[in-house]
Amino acid sequence: AVALSMSMGGPAFALFCATHVSEPWKAAHLEGFVSLSGSFGGALSPLLTLIRGQWSDLLPGPAQPFVRAMAMTLGSLPWILPDAQVFGADWVIAETPTRTFRIADTGDLLRAAGGPVAAARWERFRGLAGRAPNVTTLCLYGVSRGRTPRRLRFPSEDLRSTWPFAYPPQIDRGDGDGTVLMPSLEVCGGWGRVQRMRVETVTWPNVSHTDLLQLPGAYAELTRFLARP
Repeated sequence: AVALSMSMGGPAFALFCATHVSEPWKAAHLEGFVSLSGSFGGALSPLLTLIRGQWSDLLPGPAQPFVRAMAMTLGSLPWILPDAQVFGADWVIAETPTRTFRIADTGDLLRAAGGPVAAARWERFRGLAGRAPNVTTLCLYGVSRGRTPRRLRFPSEDLRSTWPFAYPPQIDRGDGDGTVLMPSLEVCGGWGRVQRMRVETVTWPNVSHTDLLQLPGAYAELTRFLARP
C-alpha cells in the first residue's frame, strides 16, 4: 500500500510508522508514503483556535466561543503546535503587553488562556511530531513568502475572552504555505539524512496549504510516484 496524508495527517502517520509498527511489518505492507503540506514540526495556526476560537476565515464571530471550548478539550491541536526540536525552545510564539511566551512556555500560555487540559496534553505529547517513518517518502508542499503565521501579539493580558469581548491579535508572518512555516514543512525532506529509505521533495511557489489539493502538478507527482518500479 501507499499511504497518502494531508497536513496533520503527515506527522500522525509518520509517528505510527516510527513507534507502532515494526520494520518487517512496514516492509511487508507499505510501498511508500506521500505527504501533502505536512506539518511535521507543528504550526502556529491551531493556537488561534485554542485561544480565540478562530479557524481561518471560515467561522463567524458568534461561533468562536463554542469552537474555543471544544478545541481546549482536544489532544490533536496542542500536539501539533510548534515543536521545540524544529524551531528551538526559545522561539517566540506569542506576546502580550507584559509577557513573552516561547515554545518552551506553551503550557503556561494555554493555562493563561484558561486551558489546563490543553496544557497538560501539550506537555504529554510534545516532542512526538516529526519522527522519521523509514518508509520511501514523497514530500509535496507549496511555498509563499511572508504569508504564514509565526507569532501572535495580543493587545491585552486577557487571553480568556473571545468574541465579542476580545480584540484579535496582530499576526506576524513568515515564509511557508500560509498555514505551516518552512522549517516545519522541511522536516519531511530532512528524513533523507536519518532514514534508510529514499525521500524526495517537490515544491511549488505561491501555492497555499490547501490549494495543493487542486494543483494538477501535485497529482502528476503522485501518479509518477505510484507508477515507479
